[in-house]
Amino acid sequence: MKKKLPSPKMVQLHKEREEEALKAQNKEESRIENEALKAELLSEIKKEKDKSRKENVTHDVQILILHYLRIGIEFNETKKAKIYASIINRNEDVTRQKFSSIQKFKTEKNLNFLLKYFESIGFEDQIDQIKNDLEKIKQK
Repeated sequence: MKKKLPSPKMVQLHKEREEEALKAQNKEESRIENEALKAELLSEIKKEKDKSRKENVTHDVQILILHYLRIGIEFNETKKAKIYASIINRNEDVTRQKFSSIQKFKTEKNLNFLLKYFESIGFEDQIDQIKNDLEKIKQK
């Protein structure tokens, strides 16, 4: 019994289907790789967000930043608290209460943080003022 060979048309059709299947497989592999890269990127972004949340400055330091920038310096504590609270998105009453103890949170740790912060921006007036305040703390 003689084996019948497929026609050239059938061979071509089979070859085209194999190529299409290979392309589809490559597309799927590429899609999976892209999804993995996206997932990895999202994971890195989430880590950065979590890290930045951890590095968020405290309410005390936020007040000190605005204080050293001399924002609202001419206003009384009530008006200043209203301005500061809206700028830093904090509770106005708590912010006003913190003004009475602003000297308490002018700690070496907070001032060193602020010094680095203002140095990175290049605010010379604030840098000098913070250095003076740090010297006063160290002398105590």
